[in-house]
Amino acid sequence: MSPQSDVAVLYPLRTVWTAGQLGEQASATGEWARALTESRVGFHLVDERDLEAAAVEEGAVRFGDHRYRALVLPAVTTLRSARSLRRLRRLTEAGVRVLVSGATPTVYQEGPQTAAEDWADLAPAVETFHAVPEAAVLRGLAARRGQTEPTLRVPAGSPVRWRGGPDTAGGFRFACFTETEGTVELLLPGGPWHIEEWEATDGTVRTLEATENPAVLRLEQNELRLLRVHRDAERASGRADTAEDSEAAAGHGTPEWSAPERLQSGWLLEIAQDAYEEAGTRRDIAVTCGWQRQGLPAYTGTADYVRQIEIDTPVPLELTLPAVAGAVIVSVNGTRVGQRAWAPYRITIPAHTLRPGRNELRIRVAPSAANRYYAGTGLRAEPEPCGLLAPPLLSHALQPPSPGASPPSSQQADRCSDSCCSTRSSPSPSRALDVVGDATAELQRH
Repeated sequence: MSPQSDVAVLYPLRTVWTAGQLGEQASATGEWARALTESRVGFHLVDERDLEAAAVEEGAVRFGDHRYRALVLPAVTTLRSARSLRRLRRLTEAGVRVLVSGATPTVYQEGPQTAAEDWADLAPAVETFHAVPEAAVLRGLAARRGQTEPTLRVPAGSPVRWRGGPDTAGGFRFACFTETEGTVELLLPGGPWHIEEWEATDGTVRTLEATENPAVLRLEQNELRLLRVHRDAERASGRADTAEDSEAAAGHGTPEWSAPERLQSGWLLEIAQDAYEEAGTRRDIAVTCGWQRQGLPAYTGTADYVRQIEIDTPVPLELTLPAVAGAVIVSVNGTRVGQRAWAPYRITIPAHTLRPGRNELRIRVAPSAANRYYAGTGLRAEPEPCGLLAPPLLSHALQPPSPGASPPSSQQADRCSDSCCSTRSSPSPSRALDVVGDATAELQRH
């Protein structure tokens, strides 16, 4: 894949060597990276080795497989030699825009110390700024994409970030991510296009149907969406999903969920018998605050929250964890159904993992190890949160009535709502989930 990046930022390595890591070049590099990202302008970091090996074209410079229209020097004061400045001059003569902010070169690592004089000769050909220029200038660095290629557009106010570009198979790939909820629009040129979404956790490929152009994609907090767009009907390599899941990915066939039920009581906390600390612990636990406030202030290994749920008829369930300190693995009746390391902590529990009657719900939490080393020290006066910090929410799939079926009576409806997904705690011990061989769990435990 070749991301659409029109700007190269020269990493000020030799300036760091001479001025230290906290000099002006450090903040300038960060400011350029932030401003370019916020202006939706793709960029790469390069160094003087790339500059020496660059192929200069009309209006652009090519470093390997990547082509750039502009080069940024963020407060660069030290270069390897006069050869580097000669390469910069060659770029400006070819029409490549060279932009500089802050301090300018005054030192060569090798050869005669004529950097200041050499830069004075080159200065009229470069664009010099006291600080990072405004967004309008930055957006002018990016080439206008023709209407023959798919691309993404971020609506005003949306926090979504994306990178993408053509791949070697004639398609286009895009990675979209966000820290808070947002949307991004997929713009498709004329003609038939096939859109596939890749699931990063297991390689599943789902087909999406774009009923409108642009197609609006919604992202939840901390969500990552990976897309491939191509003209031919051949599927990309990856594990093909079922037709039902493909419809669900496109927004068709997605279950409608009931109002969530708060699973606030009836939880046990279990720690494995071979844990490094607190081995064999099994106790009642609240899910309104972490275990560090419930008698385990320094424990940072994995622990299981266990609860019984009772179901009359197995249907898909949706488990949402509103607040968690750590990564989670969710299992039902000994079968792993999902894992999450960041929000949204939302997992679908398939109907086939459930059975009529009691079912064991087990949520394994692997928190940060900070409390083991820092709690009670000058670095951390109070222990960091560990575990579930709010009651889990459980919803069940609402099955639409069959055609011609009469609606249920009010008494039947009441009985269904009371029993379809009721939750009751059980005093009997729950069977421990076998996770031998789970490297992640073992590392977190020890």
